[in-house]
Amino acid sequence: MTDISVDTESMTDPSYRGQILVFTSPMIGNYGVPKNSAPFDSQDVGVVLESEGIQCAGVIVGDVAEKFSHYTAVESLAAWCKRNNVPGITGVDTRAITRLLRDQGTTLGRIAVGTDTGLPAPEESEYWDPSQENLVDQVSTKTPYQLNPNGSIKIAVLDFGAKANILRSLVRRDAAVTVFPWDYDFNAVRHEYDGLFLTNGPGDPGQCMDAALKLRRTLEEWDKPIFGICMGHQIIGMAAGLDAYRMTFGNRGHNQPVLALASAGSIKAGRVYVTRYVLVLPTIYYPTNSRVQSKPSVCSQATGSIPSRLGTLLHQLQ
Repeated sequence: MTDISVDTESMTDPSYRGQILVFTSPMIGNYGVPKNSAPFDSQDVGVVLESEGIQCAGVIVGDVAEKFSHYTAVESLAAWCKRNNVPGITGVDTRAITRLLRDQGTTLGRIAVGTDTGLPAPEESEYWDPSQENLVDQVSTKTPYQLNPNGSIKIAVLDFGAKANILRSLVRRDAAVTVFPWDYDFNAVRHEYDGLFLTNGPGDPGQCMDAALKLRRTLEEWDKPIFGICMGHQIIGMAAGLDAYRMTFGNRGHNQPVLALASAGSIKAGRVYVTRYVLVLPTIYYPTNSRVQSKPSVCSQATGSIPSRLGTLLHQLQ
């Protein structure tokens, strides 16, 4: 596969479904947009970019390149957005927007041009909040499909909004990959597979409780490897009885420092650990504890008792 630019990669990533992307690079679009088709075989997964089309709701850039120069490009970024009815705006100080997002975290917003810029800002209730919808259901495959069926190892994939490169990486390592819808009951077919992979995806993991409940049985009864990334990682935590919440600065956050306030297993109180996602243990009612605790969260009610090996780690972002 040839190199693609970060703009087209991010814009076709299903994890950004419904979001307005702000690019801080001084110029965007000089690579252009390639023809987005590839074979289904042991080396590729049907697309060059991360999905079949643009997933984000809008694009904000400082300066968009009117001419593109990459040898695989077939159209400009602007023409691509126009053809897909995706609004974009240029000539904006994206550094100022970034500072705003750094101060107040992920923010609901709109793109206003022309006379709209002089109108009063909408009321808070008028903004569409994508996290209130099951975005995973919008981007997940509706029916199972196979890639590289003659591969040497069989991997099942629960699709919460998979980037194409995740599937591409599996098939290029000679894995026979079967991709299932996000809410598919893997337990019915798990005996056919050597491992389970839960992909990335958009929105609130709380919308995927059905998948977490099914996965809980898998964790308890299955002895094969299970791996999750991004959304999939959070679903595994929820299946184990943890709760997931969106961090204030969740926009493209990596390597989050977490302070351990209690010891549990290899976790030692007072130490700072670096992680990418925060999974918080819900408050649990323990019958043997005379101290009355608050009502359990919906996650703990759904999944039952928490395995003791997970401990009672509490943490906060520093």
